[in-house]
Amino acid sequence: MNKFNITTKIIKRNGGLEYFDSEKLELTVIRASLNAHLSDEEGRDIARKVMTEIESWLTGKEEISSGEIFDKTIDLVMTINKDVAFMYKTHRDIS
Repeated sequence: MNKFNITTKIIKRNGGLEYFDSEKLELTVIRASLNAHLSDEEGRDIARKVMTEIESWLTGKEEISSGEIFDKTIDLVMTINKDVAFMYKTHRDIS
């Protein structure tokens, strides 16, 4: 699972529910980093920083929308690397 043992349910854009998957979000941040031409190590470092904040932020929340997680993730990534934030946002817009 994840180091904070998050059991938050995510309300997806299509209305479905699923449990928060930290690996899924982490991989998305890493992919955005790679698309911004950062090294794998740099991408993993950004993802670790973001995931620590996201998991802490989610602790104790029963349900939250995927949009809220997206907004929080963008805010966090923007403080670290604007190019990665752009790639993360762009990926969601086309998926």
